[in-house]
Amino acid sequence: MRITATISIPKTLFEEIKKISKEEETTRSELIRQALREYLIRKKFERARNKLMLEAVRKGVIMTEKEIFDEIS
Repeated sequence: MRITATISIPKTLFEEIKKISKEEETTRSELIRQALREYLIRKKFERARNKLMLEAVRKGVIMTEKEIFDEIS
């Protein structure tokens, strides 16, 4: 199921989206969907990492980014 959302963006950003979508032979909508997916994945990872880092600091444990990634994967 799809929902249509209307957003307002600066003209320069729109032009950049238009250019990249043409170069990648995809639609502007698909380019924006993919960018949002990647943003949400990154945010989810950052939040989980921050939560684990706070826990590690409280426990006096140091975790590498790989250990954090493995923990949330």
